[in-house]
Amino acid sequence: MDFKVAGTEKGITAIQVDTKIKGLPEDVIKRAIMQAREARLKILDTMLSTIAEPKKNFQNMHQE
Repeated sequence: MDFKVAGTEKGITAIQVDTKIKGLPEDVIKRAIMQAREARLKILDTMLSTIAEPKKNFQNMHQE
């Protein structure tokens, strides 16, 4: 199973799940979402420890 989750500290904004079997048991989905939450929050903490906030003019950086 490939289970990708994106989001913020407030919640999930996107999920992508690829499986090779038909259907998933509810407990597997719950466990995957909880593990993804822990990982997402750890990644966000790491990002915030590196930069205080996202760049406000990010779109303008790539325009010439």
